[in-house]
Amino acid sequence: MATTSQQLNASTESLHLQDRVAIVTGSSRGIGRQLALHLSSLGAKIVINYSSSNSSPADSLAADINAGSPPPRAIVVRADISDQAQVQSLFDSAERAFDSPVHILVNTAGVLDSTYPSVANTSIESFDRVFAVNARGAFLCAREAANRLKRGGGGRIILFSSSQVAALRPGFAAYTAAKAAVEAMTKILAKELKGTGITANCVAPGPIATELFFGGRSEEQVKKIIDESPLGRLGETKDVAPLVGFLASDAGEWVNDTMADVATIADVDFPKTFILQL
Repeated sequence: MATTSQQLNASTESLHLQDRVAIVTGSSRGIGRQLALHLSSLGAKIVINYSSSNSSPADSLAADINAGSPPPRAIVVRADISDQAQVQSLFDSAERAFDSPVHILVNTAGVLDSTYPSVANTSIESFDRVFAVNARGAFLCAREAANRLKRGGGGRIILFSSSQVAALRPGFAAYTAAKAAVEAMTKILAKELKGTGITANCVAPGPIATELFFGGRSEEQVKKIIDESPLGRLGETKDVAPLVGFLASDAGEWVNDTMADVATIADVDFPKTFILQL
């Protein structure tokens, strides 16, 4: 029988992602940036994706990851995930750079209308933009991953939802509806991928202190959200990373077809007790 030490060592080893290729969309800043750093620390090769005209944050992140290790451990690819051809090109670039199929997709790219309009005041342009990135973009990335991720074990699709789906707060109708679509799509995708060795899960990070969260919010509104939090604080990007690292690893293989709310499991000690908390 294996000793406790042997079991813990095996558990730690199962978190390693040595030389697996991970695409992290929206990873030049915010949650995505932290996830790229964390997956890299576990050994993964990272595709840093951004869509803005400013490549500096993405380039800086790639330089940080590549420092002190034989390059490339990370590459930078500009792509708008709401565009089918650009999503295909994103995967092409990953395969070409690392001479390997992609193992892991983490889709964190997202947008929010920071004016927080009511349904009655939501413009068609705002609705279409939110759905284009948050729902269509997630679909295009998930579809490409379903067709191109490595089969037979280690394939991971991790999409991002939002705690707004459960909260149903006024001012978030388009955003919440788009994220609800992502949750439904993830559950169906997990069933459709049966037998491939690819898992599909969804993460709802809760209120995380990022530019996206603070945009358009007053100090009073932020304080109210903090007061509502069971931990009495906003989440940080580092709170999300261990969960995603676990889901991306061999240790997370049994977790599939799951919607994980980070805000409710922030104090979980990964990976030993995570499954018990789902």
